[in-house]
Amino acid sequence: MSGGTLSVGYLSLGYGRKTVVKDVSFSLEKGQILTLLGANGEGKTTLIKAVCGIKKIRRGSVKINGVNLTAMDHAERAARISYVPQSHKPGLPLSVRDMIVLGRQYCRGIFAEPAAEDYRRAVGILERFSLDSKADDLFTALSGGEQRLVLIARALIQDADYMVLDEPVSNLDLGNQIRVLKVLDELAREGTGILMSSHFPEHSLWLGAETVILKGGTVLAAGNAVDVISDENLSAVYGTAISVFRDENGMAHCGPRFVNSRTSPDGGDKKSWIENTLEMIL
Repeated sequence: MSGGTLSVGYLSLGYGRKTVVKDVSFSLEKGQILTLLGANGEGKTTLIKAVCGIKKIRRGSVKINGVNLTAMDHAERAARISYVPQSHKPGLPLSVRDMIVLGRQYCRGIFAEPAAEDYRRAVGILERFSLDSKADDLFTALSGGEQRLVLIARALIQDADYMVLDEPVSNLDLGNQIRVLKVLDELAREGTGILMSSHFPEHSLWLGAETVILKGGTVLAAGNAVDVISDENLSAVYGTAISVFRDENGMAHCGPRFVNSRTSPDGGDKKSWIENTLEMIL
């Protein structure tokens, strides 16, 4: 994979006469993780699709190494950016192995025959994601968490510089959320740039991610997660009082402010919500 920077400059997007994203700018280096946070309807998915070249841009640009995405042909774009949607329903009953190999088709051409090397590489990726025992299973027969890992594996086999994911942990249980986040953290440490939208501010804090917070289709705040994920910003974005704190182990959490204190069962002094929560989980 080559180096470089993914730059989004003053991007404006919309549908019909409605503008849903206005003048959004940010940049992502290889090896970084950048999360897009915001309430429902703030344009995160629309922005993700524009970065991947799926959604037409009204104004602004998406560039890699200074080259506009619109100037790239399909194969060059696929070598630069891979895309992981929230979900995928293949038109044909594909096995897990074939779903992963499909990622190489984006680089070779949709009508090209898969090469033997593609299948050899798929074996290693299956092992990495602990999916080797599922290689011959139908993709549609997998659990939600397993399907999400297969979609990430399909993107990984493209060998793109940047992986762009639309809410990669939505509708997953906590265990599968952690599995997916661990894989993304590993990929970033290996040099892949990760851009993902999310409804979980805590995940940005856990990953130490660069973060762009959207409100009203524009950037409310941008910077490292520890700097921009604050009581004030989250409360403004989600329209309810939210507190951000760290426990005694340094783990970051976000919680509703209305439960910031509770009465202990024995009627003694009130304890903070943090103390009660830690007692339950430790």
